[in-house]
Amino acid sequence: MKKFIKFSLFVTLLIASHIRLSAQDIITLNDGTRVKATIIELGETEVKYKIFGSKIDRVITLERTVIKDIKLFDGSPDPLSGESIQKNYYFNDKTSNLKIGFTSIFNDAFTLAYEHALSPQYSVEGILRFQGIGFDDTRTSNSGFGIGVAGKVNLSSNGKKAARNAHILADYFIKPEFYINYTKFNFNNSNSIFSSPNLSTTKGGLILNFGRQWVLAERLSLEVFFGVGYAITLNNVKNPNNNCIECSDFDFTGGGEIRTFNKVGISSGLRVGYVFGNSYGSQAPKK
Repeated sequence: MKKFIKFSLFVTLLIASHIRLSAQDIITLNDGTRVKATIIELGETEVKYKIFGSKIDRVITLERTVIKDIKLFDGSPDPLSGESIQKNYYFNDKTSNLKIGFTSIFNDAFTLAYEHALSPQYSVEGILRFQGIGFDDTRTSNSGFGIGVAGKVNLSSNGKKAARNAHILADYFIKPEFYINYTKFNFNNSNSIFSSPNLSTTKGGLILNFGRQWVLAERLSLEVFFGVGYAITLNNVKNPNNNCIECSDFDFTGGGEIRTFNKVGISSGLRVGYVFGNSYGSQAPKK
């Protein structure tokens, strides 16, 4: 009987020792260092812990910027990790945005852009541009069509966006865009300095846009941007009468948002949009 009691006590102590050894949190730093810890506090910007098993009662504070991963002893996830923020803070945010170029309307053009958020930091965008739809007070009556493809990179980290409760589509951004535009110029005014009433050109290039986008009341978006880039002429200006020498370097406005000056492209604009579609939570990767 005594042997059984001793054996039972030994097994109990062994199990308790195993639980104690396994009941430790693991903090992995950016350089791969693994710290065995007893975490006291998980904050948005820092983590407080004690060295696991240490006899020294000392609380250590680490900035989250130096922490790569945290594994809690009971297997529960870190609620403020990048993965948790990405999954939960933006869970109900709509990921699609249909935008109209407000400023282009006043430059005899119409711009329609569709943006889709892939993550809190990355979006893709397609742009359609139409010349001759809008208000124009120049001597020309233009027409034409253009397309653009862009990738948007939001500049704030997931944590910073979540801390200020920003929408998944809202932030300061950098947005490179490849574009091509065809424009036909109709000089109907008898006072025109050009020799031919009808001229056309096709130009394209790469624009690096900088700007900011806001999302208001979860549905309305407002985007402002400007950019500069490289532009090329894909075909020379065509003149049926072949007597318009001064037209060889003709500048044009593409969709009211892009203007070229020789090989330099400059963009600017204000877009108003409607946010809709599936929520980010429905498309976020699942483990």
